[in-house]
Amino acid sequence: MTQTTQMPRTMRMTQQARTATGTGRHAAPRPEPVPAVERGVSVFLILAVLAGAGWVASMVWTIVAWATAS
Repeated sequence: MTQTTQMPRTMRMTQQARTATGTGRHAAPRPEPVPAVERGVSVFLILAVLAGAGWVASMVWTIVAWATAS
């Protein structure tokens, strides 16, 4: 009989994991899929930035048009 059978269960599991992987480290967790809400917020923020840039460009255009009309 081996000595691992006399150890507590958690110690046996730890020892088995160390001998199976060779490093004693756990596997890296899987990345969670991006929820649809986060995707929607990202899309909204990109559209908001584009709309803001368009508004600033139109204000500059207006000021330049007024300055050259005089």
